[in-house]
Amino acid sequence: MSGFSGDVLRQRCQSLLSSIRERPDHLSDKDATLSLSKAAVTGNKILRQISEKSESECLDIRVLCDYAQLYNSAYWTQLLLDFSYAIEIKIVNDEFTEDYKNKIQLIFSHLDEALELLNPLCNTKEALSPSPTELGKVNELRECLYWRKGALMYMFCHTAYHNQSRLLATSTLKAEFVSYATRGVKYLSVEMRNTRREQTTLEYESSDEHLLQLIKQGIFSDVNMLSLMYAAEMCYWITLIDSGSDTDIDFSPKAIGQQLAQQYISLADGPLKHSSWNTEQAVNICNQLQAA
Repeated sequence: MSGFSGDVLRQRCQSLLSSIRERPDHLSDKDATLSLSKAAVTGNKILRQISEKSESECLDIRVLCDYAQLYNSAYWTQLLLDFSYAIEIKIVNDEFTEDYKNKIQLIFSHLDEALELLNPLCNTKEALSPSPTELGKVNELRECLYWRKGALMYMFCHTAYHNQSRLLATSTLKAEFVSYATRGVKYLSVEMRNTRREQTTLEYESSDEHLLQLIKQGIFSDVNMLSLMYAAEMCYWITLIDSGSDTDIDFSPKAIGQQLAQQYISLADGPLKHSSWNTEQAVNICNQLQAA
């Protein structure tokens, strides 16, 4: 199992901190500024911890995870999440009009970098595999990273779908919409949910049957419910924008969208019926997809 050496991690932190200092275009947005400030704090914290360790200690990923607190505080991953979120806020506020493709690619490069570091830690066959508690924390981070990727695709599609004149202007934009929506559905309904597929109700001690039912269906937080709705809505948009999309034997937006919307409705009307989850849009999506 391999990871960053201390020198590489130091260079990456210094590079990101330099980028943070050189991004005055974000300073007009309070949320983006806050996200960058959090990233700067995390980056400086990592640099302080690196300075306390010798290079020889940093060559082993177990030591790296200890001193950078990847398992406990996940400083490096959190730095990438905060830094990329500031970029995301900017392109969403700009409604994906200015150099958005390169910025989406940049955001994904940061999120993928974190995933490349975290994914090997989930291999329980490795001699240095994390404990069950550490693995739970790693999987929470992986889930968050896939959520961010899927949610960004959703935000692009939401913006584009409600600007039909722009969306339908060229076949290229239409194809881009379908591609982003398809990726978003897979991030939210497959990759994100797979991060905790091995966690079962046996890991939780509770007499609350509703809680155990939610866990069994992969619902650990509000984000999991949102992911069902976001993915279902993107499936619905795909069927409206590309009438031939349902001919793909490996990806049927009509069937997947119905399944996700129905699961959302079942949960909202069942174990979460005393919460504030609205099913109106999910019911509409089910009806529209059934009629398609």
